[in-house]
Amino acid sequence: CIWCLEEEPKVTFLRPAHIFPQSLGGQRICKSVCDSCNYYFGSKQSRLPSVEIALKEPLNISRMFLLSRMNRNGEIPRFKSEYFDYNFKNHIIRPKLKYRTTSDFQNKFTKQFKRGIYKIFLEERSESIGDALSQQFDFIREFARHGIGDYPVFYCRPRIPAVFASLIDIKNPVIRFTDHSEDIMKQYGCYSYFFITHTI
Repeated sequence: CIWCLEEEPKVTFLRPAHIFPQSLGGQRICKSVCDSCNYYFGSKQSRLPSVEIALKEPLNISRMFLLSRMNRNGEIPRFKSEYFDYNFKNHIIRPKLKYRTTSDFQNKFTKQFKRGIYKIFLEERSESIGDALSQQFDFIREFARHGIGDYPVFYCRPRIPAVFASLIDIKNPVIRFTDHSEDIMKQYGCYSYFFITHTI
C-alpha cells in the first residue's frame, strides 16, 4: 500500500480506491491502496470532515456551477452540501451557520482539503508513473494519511478572467504527468495541475 506501506496478507486490497471521488466523476482506480487506508480517507475523523468529503464538497459546487452554465437546458445533477450554503445566481459560497460559529472550522476544513489534494497526487502518481513508494514522497504519506505537518496548496488565478472548460474533464477529472510537469518538479519542487477549471 502506498500509504501504510503494508503488504498482503497483513492488509487487503478488495475494495476499489477511486483517485478522485466517484461523486466528482472520478473513474480511475489506484490499485495500490489497501482497504484500511481507503476506508480512512472516506471516514470522518475527530469531528472533522473526512479527507474525501473536504475535497469533494468545494469541487462539487464548482462542478455543478459549470455544468449549469454549459448545459442550461439539460438536467443538471443535484448536489447537497453538508458543510456549505451556495447560491449560483449570486455567486455566494459560505459555510453553513452551524459551521460558521464553530471555532477554527475554516482552518481545519482547509487542512483536510489540502490533504485530499496531496492524496490525489500520490495515487495518480502510483498509477501513471509507478514511483509513489519512493522516499521522496514520505512527507505526502505523513501529511495526507496521518495529518502530520502542513503543506501549502496554491491556487493560480488566471490573468484572463475567463473559464476554459472541457465537459469531458468536468465529468471525469484526471490529473496528468507530462515531461513538462516532471521538469517543473525537478527544478522547483512543485507540481501544478488543472481540474474542473481550477489550477492548483
